[in-house]
Amino acid sequence: MQKLCEICKKPAIKYEQTISRWSEKGKDCAAHFECERATHINGCCPQCKSETGVKIIRNGDIYCEDCGWPDEDFALEDT
Repeated sequence: MQKLCEICKKPAIKYEQTISRWSEKGKDCAAHFECERATHINGCCPQCKSETGVKIIRNGDIYCEDCGWPDEDFALEDT
């Protein structure tokens, strides 16, 4: 089973991406390094590189106010 990033909920592909791992309340967690870094003080959005747009709302969801990451993925081309 493929592990999903705890932050953007997209596949975290072992050996192809840099992945952060940690344990939280007895659960093993994994996230893309850039996504996990965005949640730290002085972190930036992995998509648009905004240093002020990343917001963490009360239910734990994370998004970028400036570009809509992770729901709006500018890296994907419309076909």
